[in-house]
Amino acid sequence: MFESKSFKYDVLLGRGATASVYKGISKVDSQCYALKVFNSNSSFMKKSIQNEISILRKLNHENIVRIFAVESEFFSDRAVIVMELLEHGTLLNQLQKPKNKFGFSERKLLGLLKDINSGLKILRQFKIVHRDIKPSNILRTIDVNGREIYKLSDFGTAKIMDEDTELYSIVGTEEYLHPAIFRKAFISDESSGVKDTDSWSLGIMLYHVITGHIPFQTQAGYRRNRQLRYEMLSKRPTSAISANETESDAISWERELPETCKLSSIMKRKFEKIIRRLLITSNDNASIQEYLDKVDSILNKRDISIFQPSTGRLVTCYLDYNAKIPYLKDKIAKEFNVRSDDQMIFFNFIEVTSDSSTISYFTSNTKKKPLLLIEKCLIYPEPDDSSYLTEIVPSSTTTLSYAKEVCSVLHRIKKEFKYNVRNYDHIYHAVCALNSLTLSEMRACEELIKNFELSEIVKDEVQKIHNCKTFSLETNSIKVYKSTKAQYKDVKDLIDKLKSNEFDNKTLNQKRSSLKTMYENASLRFQNSYQEKLKIIKEFREWKKDTLNNLKAIREFRGFIFKQIKKKMSSPKINGF
Repeated sequence: MFESKSFKYDVLLGRGATASVYKGISKVDSQCYALKVFNSNSSFMKKSIQNEISILRKLNHENIVRIFAVESEFFSDRAVIVMELLEHGTLLNQLQKPKNKFGFSERKLLGLLKDINSGLKILRQFKIVHRDIKPSNILRTIDVNGREIYKLSDFGTAKIMDEDTELYSIVGTEEYLHPAIFRKAFISDESSGVKDTDSWSLGIMLYHVITGHIPFQTQAGYRRNRQLRYEMLSKRPTSAISANETESDAISWERELPETCKLSSIMKRKFEKIIRRLLITSNDNASIQEYLDKVDSILNKRDISIFQPSTGRLVTCYLDYNAKIPYLKDKIAKEFNVRSDDQMIFFNFIEVTSDSSTISYFTSNTKKKPLLLIEKCLIYPEPDDSSYLTEIVPSSTTTLSYAKEVCSVLHRIKKEFKYNVRNYDHIYHAVCALNSLTLSEMRACEELIKNFELSEIVKDEVQKIHNCKTFSLETNSIKVYKSTKAQYKDVKDLIDKLKSNEFDNKTLNQKRSSLKTMYENASLRFQNSYQEKLKIIKEFREWKKDTLNNLKAIREFRGFIFKQIKKKMSSPKINGF
């Protein structure tokens, strides 16, 4: 048990290069706090401590960890910074979870960026450069409403910058170091100054959060083959956002986010551009502000989800709240390659026909209740291909690591099955919407025929209209989803047991064999499910083609009816002659 003037502490929460963080209990009111206890009292350390205290006292913001007091530890006299206690770990802890192996979901990413943006704006306001932005320095808590809140922490290396100040010191964490600082730390003492290291670190962290892994890594792994890694950082083409080492020791540049990441196609393109801009290494400190503006422009827009049954694609567009329907149609045209004139958009089973409405009309639009896009044209792109998931084969040597890999793949496959269940509901709703439209238009024709006594006149024309084919949607997707969900839970439970080292070698081998079987079965179910999805989409296309032809015939029939009404209204008998 350790003590300071006001606290007792012995529960270690985390350990860094310069300090350890403990859970402390107040001697006054028994409330819990986070105590950052520094490792030494050297003159360099004292300067760093004073710097951190000075900066934290300037900052009072929801997304920056709060400081309450500074004390000294009894006996050792080591400095103790008293801060708010956040007991839900760090961003790094979240990224290390099997379910986030392929990165955050779009919703989770935007929630994180909202908080990080908010904290960074305060730093910019006080001209502070953090210099060690990384996932382990982003703390996480949960508010009373259950919402995640992320906070910037660890300001020991932060610095207040003037316009002419440049950074030369080797501070930060290797994987997130600016190339100029990386060069000075590991390659050569000669280095040019940098005005702002935060933009590079933020770009690397953003890639890490979106994909689940750090970019620019060699085959040797983290903190290996630094010479090759420096080549990746320093020779990076401006279009590249990552790099890999090939088997021939060459560098393969990656210019797009991997297909395993969970972002929609629109968001992928947006963040590829944002990451490229953040990774510019010139002495241009405007990139952080540009990043803040671009992300704010996304966060301040309304998300509109659109589902296209003919391809199984669900896309989210981000539009201004006052955007009108024609603008939405232009966005849809670009994303789905369907001209505005060929679009039929349904919301709540009703076709959207008014061009004067704004997107605020779609009050309850979500991914669970998207707009439905029915295209009049009969040329389709290929459905989204997620078969790459079956190519991710777990291969770790230890049973625990192998279990985590299996768990990650099962989680991703489980999500795909869940999407299938939801998307089949959307296809069914599209069928109902088109059937409802066809039926209402036919009833309108019948009313006109009845009111104007045209039965005999139109009896030949009405024969051209046939009853719509029925669309049968038979799938075992819910059963497959529930089965995979149960397996995923079993593997998660096994991981907890493996962490406790309670199995002997024989049992570990049995568990590994069982995990391999689980993975193979899930992979096979996924392949079968993918083929089923292609079959359902093909059947929908055929049904849609027949239904639209019938709808066209009904509308032509209505035109014929109006001609007959016009003739009847202009006849001498009707006009009283």
